[in-house]
Amino acid sequence: MGLHLAGEQVSYDDPPCLAVHKDKIEHLPAGDYDLSVVPGDGEEGRIAQDELRRQLKANTGHGVHSYQPSALSLTQSTECGTVYQPDDVAVLCEAARERGMATHMDGARFGNAIAALGCRPADVTWRAGVQMLSFGASKNGCMAAEALLTFDKSLLGETAERLRKRSGHLLSKMRYVSAQLLAYIEQDLWLEMAGHANVQAARFAQAVARHPEASLEYSVEANEVFVSWTAAGFQRLEAAGIQFLTWPGREDLARFVFSHCTTAQETEALCDALV
Repeated sequence: MGLHLAGEQVSYDDPPCLAVHKDKIEHLPAGDYDLSVVPGDGEEGRIAQDELRRQLKANTGHGVHSYQPSALSLTQSTECGTVYQPDDVAVLCEAARERGMATHMDGARFGNAIAALGCRPADVTWRAGVQMLSFGASKNGCMAAEALLTFDKSLLGETAERLRKRSGHLLSKMRYVSAQLLAYIEQDLWLEMAGHANVQAARFAQAVARHPEASLEYSVEANEVFVSWTAAGFQRLEAAGIQFLTWPGREDLARFVFSHCTTAQETEALCDALV
C-alpha cells in the first residue's frame, strides 16, 4: 500500500522517473500512476552515489526529449538482503535534493533493517533526508498493515488523502487493521521480531559459508539469504521438504527468507539438510 501511494504522490502533478536498483518498484504497473522507472546500478542491491549522478547526467541535455527526474526510491533493507547505512542514505538524498527530487524509502522490511543497524529509525529516514517512508509491517507479523509516513509538510494534505481513496486503500473500519501497528510498535515488539528473523538468517549464512560447494551471493545483513549452488543441491533440499524460492532465470540461485516465527529448530534442520 505505502509504495503505491508514494508513487502516486510524487507523480500527481508531473510524470516522474524514480531511480532505483533491484527494487520492487521496478515491477509495479507504471500505468497505475504514470511514472517511468530508471534502474540504477550498484553493488549488493544498493544504488551507489556515483551511479545516481551518472544516471541523472546521462539523461539530461536533450530538452523535452530528456526525462524530468522527480524522485529517488531506496529499499531498506534491500531486495538483496543488505542494508543502507545512515551516511549512505544521506549522501544519496543530498544528490537527489540537488536536482529537486523527492526522496522515498520502501520499508517493507524496515524493521529488519533497523534491527540490523542498531540505530534510531530517524537516523536512516528524515535525519538523512528521506521525505516519505513506506513503513511496512506485513512481512514482520502484521496482517495487511502498512503506513505511509511523510516527513515533509509539503507532501501532506488533501492530495494524500484523495490518493489513498483513489487507489482503493481507504478501508471500511480501517482502525481494525491499524490497531495492529500500536501493538507492533509498543515496547519495540517490531524490533524484537525482526531481530529474531535476522539471527536465524545469520545462522543459516554461517552454515552456507562452511559448505564446500554452496556460497553466498550477497552479504547477509538482514533476514534474506541468497545461496549460489547447483540445481541438484537445491532439488535435494526440496525433496527434504524445505521451502524456498529458486530465483527466476537462474537454477543455481535461491532465496531463503527468515521470519519472526522461524524457530531455531527449523533453522537447525535447514542447516542439517544443506549437505
